[in-house]
Amino acid sequence: MAQGQSDPVECVEQRHHGFPQGTSAYFRKAQYGKHRPRFASRNDNIQSFRNAMPIRRMDGNRYPLSRKLGSVRIRKRDRLRHPIESLSSWTVKRENRTYCLVLLFDVDIQPKTRAEGRVGIDLGVKDLLTLSTGEKIDYPNRLRRLEEDVKREQRKLSRRTTGSNNYRRQRAIVAKAYAKLRRYRDNFQHQLSHRLIEENQFIRRRRTLKAYAAASLANAR
Repeated sequence: MAQGQSDPVECVEQRHHGFPQGTSAYFRKAQYGKHRPRFASRNDNIQSFRNAMPIRRMDGNRYPLSRKLGSVRIRKRDRLRHPIESLSSWTVKRENRTYCLVLLFDVDIQPKTRAEGRVGIDLGVKDLLTLSTGEKIDYPNRLRRLEEDVKREQRKLSRRTTGSNNYRRQRAIVAKAYAKLRRYRDNFQHQLSHRLIEENQFIRRRRTLKAYAAASLANAR
């Protein structure tokens, strides 16, 4: 991305490059009938902008997005795992009044050693998972606290007058609490499934599962 390039020109170029891909994806999914994609609305809770021509340099611990958007600080715990020169694109996403930056890198996939472990898993009622090794895995206590926060904010919303300013503000707080709970649960399930896959070559799941227990780990499969 050129340093003197203006942001409106960047937006037009991004739309120009992404139009054929979006058009082909639309008509490819249109055959599913009721599941065909819908156009985005300004009232959507999720808005995003992607830049496929990013700046491939760092200013100290800050990454410059563009001339008008400025830069963002990269925290030590969120340090980049790949060289900035291999950056392919970045996406700024806004969800429930919270902004997130997603960086996409082009990296070579390194082959991993073949795992020799075998394990069976059973989704239970008291515990999330019970392994054939005898290990029992449950959600962390922090997840329970986040669920209590959602319930508390939801009760506050039920006492607000529908349509009032306080109702709209509380509804935004509830949506933010739900998003925080969902991100924490998805991250835990992702780390758990990644650990099981890395340690075992063969994983077997019992067929006799409760419906709600199977749904609780649907994303972790």
